[in-house]
Parts: sequence; C-alpha cells; structure tokens
Amino acid sequence: MSNPDKQITISKDKLLKILEHPNLPDHRYSDITLTFDESQKKYQITSRVFSGSGDYQRFKRYIMKKYGYEVEQIF
Repeated sequence: MSNPDKQITISKDKLLKILEHPNLPDHRYSDITLTFDESQKKYQITSRVFSGSGDYQRFKRYIMKKYGYEVEQIF
C-alpha cells in the first residue's frame, strides 16, 4: 500500500455527494479534515463529528474504498 496522505480535507460539497442522502439539512454540514495516525494506521476525523450513524457509515466506506484505510471519530 502506498504512503497515506498525512492530512485530507474534504469540502462540504464533496461530502454531500459522498453521503448522497444526508440525514440533516445541508447547512448542518461543513468541510471535514482527516489526519492520519501512524501508530493506529487509520485516519481520524479531527474537524467535526457525524451526528447520524448512517452518514458516518457511508463516509467510512468511501474513505476505505478511496484511500484504503479505516477512519474513526476522535471526539
């Protein structure tokens, strides 16, 4: 597997496309920053918290498929 990006920012518009049918109104979403944790070998969401588990699960699947690593919320 190639070296992961240390930090990834996903814009609000891109996030809404990833989620397809978000659980909340559009104005409740914002850009997301992911930071790679070398010790755990996974991305951590360092900028916001998902309030709906459906949104979070869709986002996790997208990150795994695109980047090849797990993602977790740290809040």
